[in-house]
Amino acid sequence: RLGIVHDAGGWGLFKALYGTAFRAPSVYERAYIVPSIGYGNPTLLPEKMRSFEVSWEKRFSLQSRLTATAYHFDIERMVTTDSAGLAVNGTPVRANGLEIEYEQQWSNGSRLRTGYSVQYAADETRRLDNSPRHMAKLNLAVPAGLPGLMAGIEGQWIAARLGNAGSENLAPYGLANVNLSYAPAGSQWALGLSIYNLFDRRHDAAHGSASRTFYDMPQQPRTWVATLEYRF
Repeated sequence: RLGIVHDAGGWGLFKALYGTAFRAPSVYERAYIVPSIGYGNPTLLPEKMRSFEVSWEKRFSLQSRLTATAYHFDIERMVTTDSAGLAVNGTPVRANGLEIEYEQQWSNGSRLRTGYSVQYAADETRRLDNSPRHMAKLNLAVPAGLPGLMAGIEGQWIAARLGNAGSENLAPYGLANVNLSYAPAGSQWALGLSIYNLFDRRHDAAHGSASRTFYDMPQQPRTWVATLEYRF
């Protein structure tokens, strides 16, 4: 990974980044073969990825920051499955995107983080499954009256996606999560209560391939999580 960073003073911070990575096929992808399913493929080659990013960061004060990042990815030999369910190295994948994020903090401890991203990812034949074009998020945390008690709300919106090898559409969805955390100053313990998918919205994730007819998997409904943390 290589990077060039330039501090332009009042114009902000500029970055240019280049990176490469690879992933060797897993044992499952290379060796899983039973009489009725021939998923494994011992001739699989490692996946290879290259990334290019340019980023601009502007601080309006010590408590606020705006960041914009444009990126491009090249992925070669991505492991996928063919029409017979055999693990194979697929065609090259290209992805382009833009992310914008804003952060703000206040003297009373409140924090705001919001962001939006637009992207397009496709191989040589079509747009990739489960790859939304648009995503947005918002996270706000504020003091809740008692010292050490914070309340937070998070919103997420995911645009429509493709499924079942591009032949089906999955609907867009929005989710809301809430969180209460209590960590008294100077103590070694903290309490937390979170509610995920507050309004119990049904939402699906794309799954499967050309050899599997199912493509939408229902995700987690409203879920309550309580936590107790002790630091030592």
